[in-house]
This record gives sequence, C-alpha cells and structure tokens, in this order.
Amino acid sequence: MCSCTNSNYLATFTHLAYQRYLTSPDALATLETLGFEAYRLGQLRDNFREVEPVIREADMLSLILRPLK
Repeated sequence: MCSCTNSNYLATFTHLAYQRYLTSPDALATLETLGFEAYRLGQLRDNFREVEPVIREADMLSLILRPLK
C-alpha cells in the first residue's frame, strides 16, 4: 500500500509476503524505523484476514508474479 502526499514523500508503505531468509534484516529494520509495515508470507498463509483490509485500502498495488511458475 502506498499513499503519497507529494512527489518526494511516502506517507505509508506495506510490504506483503516477504520471505525471511531472502530479506535483509537491515531492510526490515529500516521499514520499522520509518513506521511502515511488513508481513511475512507465513503470516499471510496463517491469517489472510489480517491483511485483507490493508489491500482493500491501498491507493496503489504492485504485484510481482515472476516467482509464480
């Protein structure tokens, strides 16, 4: 989810379905420091209802379908 108030400011950002072993701990720490959200793939599998409102309220959504084969 992304909400931009002007061209140089990202107000909100949510990263969905990251895999812990492929994601740098520093990147996750940066997201947390900036007040952004991140959900692991396992979290989504266990309880998709938790993230459904995040997707529904998104102004912009980007999907990377390359991993799906």
